[in-house]
Formats: sequence, structure tokens, C-alpha cells
Amino acid sequence: MRYSRMAASEACRLLDRVSLGWWHLAYEGGGSARLDTSGDPFKFNLPNGWEEVTAAADRSSVAKEPLVFANKTHRVEEFLGDGAARKAFVDSLVSAANDPKFGFTGVCIDFEDLYGAERRDEFTRLITDIKSALGGKKLTVAVPPITYYQGYDLKAIGERADRVILMAYNFLSKPDRLPSSPLPLVAEAVQDTLEAGVPKEKLVLGIGKKTDQFIGQGGSTTYASPASAAVEDRLKKPGVQQSLAVPYLVKRIGYTEGGTNELFYEDADSIDRKIWLARYYGLQGIALWYMGQFTDADWRGSLRWAGNGSACKTFSSLDPTGERRFFFNSWKKPLAKTNDISYYTNINSIREVITMKMTKNGALYQLAFLPRLFPVNCYLVEEEKELTLVDAAMPFSVKGILQAAERIGKPITRIVLTHAHGDHIGALDGLKQALLQAQVLISARDAKAAGRRPRAGGRRAEYTGERGRAEAGSGEDEARCALLQDGDRIGSLKAIAAPGHTPGMMAFLDERSGALIAGDAFQVRGGVAVSGVVKPWFPFPAMATWNKPVSLESARKLRSLKPTLLAVGHGVMIADPLSVIDRAIAEAEASLA
Repeated sequence: MRYSRMAASEACRLLDRVSLGWWHLAYEGGGSARLDTSGDPFKFNLPNGWEEVTAAADRSSVAKEPLVFANKTHRVEEFLGDGAARKAFVDSLVSAANDPKFGFTGVCIDFEDLYGAERRDEFTRLITDIKSALGGKKLTVAVPPITYYQGYDLKAIGERADRVILMAYNFLSKPDRLPSSPLPLVAEAVQDTLEAGVPKEKLVLGIGKKTDQFIGQGGSTTYASPASAAVEDRLKKPGVQQSLAVPYLVKRIGYTEGGTNELFYEDADSIDRKIWLARYYGLQGIALWYMGQFTDADWRGSLRWAGNGSACKTFSSLDPTGERRFFFNSWKKPLAKTNDISYYTNINSIREVITMKMTKNGALYQLAFLPRLFPVNCYLVEEEKELTLVDAAMPFSVKGILQAAERIGKPITRIVLTHAHGDHIGALDGLKQALLQAQVLISARDAKAAGRRPRAGGRRAEYTGERGRAEAGSGEDEARCALLQDGDRIGSLKAIAAPGHTPGMMAFLDERSGALIAGDAFQVRGGVAVSGVVKPWFPFPAMATWNKPVSLESARKLRSLKPTLLAVGHGVMIADPLSVIDRAIAEAEASLA
């Protein structure tokens, strides 16, 4: 896809500044370093026709700055340790910043791949020297989430730079189908960056327009990242299913063509959620990477609103070739085990340890995945000789769930599901392969949304309303699956219809103890709330709620059961929960009044 200069001209009117991604670090060793504009494998090169881009910015009175890129391919760590090379680089940068043919008002530094802390001080010294040498021009520094990179002293960078762009769009994990910009991880990165000392008045939230495509064929999965225009064209064709990917809160696209295709797409709605995040935290604005990927629908919708808003400014990176490439590298440094169970997975670009915390309360075991980032809970209910699993967490949760059952010492014979959102059924396919005798139970209404059972030939099954049967499923698969109704009993659990968060959501009451597993009928993370009531520190369950008034009615119904323990999909278990449930119901009633 080539960059549209006409699109640039139109979009520039909504921007405050553009960072021109046409420069990169050229480090030659021995004290020699400079800016270069050609030969870069990452396409940070001066393109033909660059004058049209700068002219479009000038016509819209948009400030311009050079974006200078470097990563490990450019020997960035070796360069930072070479004091003479740093000085030569600063001289070259100042020369480019003062070149009259561009008319720059500042510079943007995008130095990546600083995983360890070895060069943190040298990078800070470089930023200090650049700011001092710019003579009043503005300095922008792009940084990754601090959770995964230790080479950035965010407090020092925030003190020296005029703007700090948080590149909150590189969370991709191919093995676990974790997309590049899941909203919960973006929110966590914003919180971490503010807590590290970057003032909110200087912090800019980076929004990346990238599509993550996973193609399954012949038992293997391949990855692709198609351009936005190609995705939009595919959406116009028949046979495409679209939904909200929970908990990532980006668009999920599915179709069959050359295999089974699952795409996570940053559309106008998901961009709007990230703009909301920037506004909530009072950030300086948003930054778009990169401009050629954003569609007409994006510019007409959320971005036009953001550009016109006084509380949230926009600026963008222009890559006129439209050929920006993303490269990710694993962080090899081992992380300490901090919870009950840790296990290793092959995760690229974010972490090599996924942590699961197991908490026991009577016969109930809570398994909390990613307890700090985005707690996703499932539960093991202990019976005399077996275990019932309630919910299936995330796709990467299979190993942790099996390890937990092994520690308890009993087999999982049933998997019951509160509802069909991705953070509650994510590991289901993997668990069904590992637990060949386990029965799967879900409400008829949410079963239609889940579509989890395979037909012959590997296609997904649709469910009928007939209890205990699935359309076109194999006999073996039908025998393993059943549809739940209000009042059904599964071991010691009683199924309670609790629609609202989804049309067919179920809760489960342990009739021995009074413990209530409520799915997302309530949330605890960020504050106890009925589904649909926004808690700013954790707004994601509310964003994915189907019907708020119905949620409130279900909350009242669950309260009438007088549970002794509240166990939900996101957050810790709460003993003696009636008083907090009453407050949550009152808050929901007030919000709907």
C-alpha cells in the first residue's frame, strides 16, 4: 500500500504536528555517528516527493519534526556507550533540525530495543545533550512500556523532554494470539508510565493502526499483518463475522479462506476507546503510528473528534512509503516467581513468564491469570472425587489450569461456562483436547455466540435451542456438551440465569457453602460494581456489557440468594459480600435513574 498524499493533506488539518520518519542512526564505531536518510532496512529513509508532504503540513499550519529511529540493528547500545559518537550524532541532529528547507520546530527521538538497564544513564545523557543543543526547539522522546523494557529512566526523560510518546502498541504475542494493542495492557502501560514520573501534561498516548492476522491450516498457525485497506476490502465481502474481542476491546474478524482466519483490527471504535483513555488520564494528547494506515472512517470519526477537542490533541508519524515494518525480539531475562504457580511459554515481545495466582477458600480455588495487568479468573470447584472448572480464562491458560488440578490431585470432569466472552472461553479448545472425558456446559443463548464445537472437517458448529444437542456435531462431541438452564445442578453447583453482561450469562451457587461464582454479573477489580457501571480504574467489563437494565435485575436476583462469598471474573474473592453488593446495586440504580 502506497501512502496517499491527498489523505495527508486532508488529515493534516486535524493534527498539531507531524513527525517525519525519514531519518535513522548511522553508527560506524570509533566515535563516528550521524543521521542518515538512505539504506535503512526499516524504511526510515528520505522518500521521493517528500516536498509534497511538508507542503501539506505547511498549508495546514502543522508543526514538523524529524523522527530519528534506531534499534539493535543500528547497534544502539554500542552507540550509547561511545561518548564521542554521541557528540557527533547530536551535532548531526542539530544540523538537520536547523535545515531551512524543512522548517522544523523540534525533533523526535525513537530509540528502541533497550531491554536491560545497562545503557539507561547513557540514554538519559544523550537526551540531555540533545535538549541543550536544540536552542529552544521542542524535544519529543518515544518510549515503550516500562513493564518490558528497563533501559529508559522515565522520570529523567519526563524532566528533560517536552513530550513523551508512550508506544503502547507492541504487545503482540503470536503463540498466544495476543494482539498488538489490547486496551487493558494499554491502560496498564499508561498507569505505569505516570507512576514512573512522566507528568501527564507531557505524556502522549501512542495509538498504532496495526492488524494482527492468525491463519490456521493443517494444524499450524501462521501470522500476517495486512494493511488497513486490505482489511477494509475484505470486510465488504461475504462470509465475514465481526465481533468485539473481549477483553482486548478491539474488533475481531473471522472468515474461512485458505484456512481459518482470525484478525484483530484497530477500527474507529477501538481508537475511540483509547482516546477516552487519554482524556480520562488528562494526557497531553495522542500520537498516531502511522498516518498511512488510518482509514477515511478513522478520520471522519474518532480522530476528527479528538483533533477538534481542547483536552486531547493529535499528532502523527508520516511514512510516505507505507512500508513501515515491525520487528519484535524476546526479552530473555528470566523473571522471578512471585505467585503460587508460574509457567513458561514461548511469548514473543512481551514476557517469557505468565503468572497464575491460586487462592483457596473452602472447596473453591480461584485461578487468577495476569493478576496485575488484567486479572482474568477461572475457578476449580472441588467435589469428593473430582473437580468442576468454571470458565476457561485465556488461550494461554491451558497449562496453568491443568497444573492447578494436578496440585489438588483430582481430575477435571466438567467445564461449565458463565458466558461466551473470549476471556472466559479462551482455553476451552485446548482443554477439550487435554481432557477428553470432560463435559462442557453453557447456556443455550451464549452457546450460539461461542460456536466452540467442531463439525466434521474442522468447521465451527452452531447450537440449536434443543437442550443437550448441537447442530451437525459429531456423536462424540454431542455427548460431551450440554446446554444449561436456570436451576440445573452440576455437582454441588446450582445454575442461576443472570443475563445482562451477555444475553445468556449464568452464575453458579455452591449449595454447600453459599459461595457464588458470578462471572461478570459483578466486577471487583477497580471497585465493586454491577456489570455495565463504569469503574474508571477498570472500565472494561462495563464496555462489553450487553444490557445494563437487565444486568441490574440479575444483580438483584443474585443478591436474593444471600451468598456468603462473591467470586467474579475480574478481581479477588470477597467474603460476606452482601453489604458491598447492596452498594453496587444502589450505584447501578442511580446510574440508570
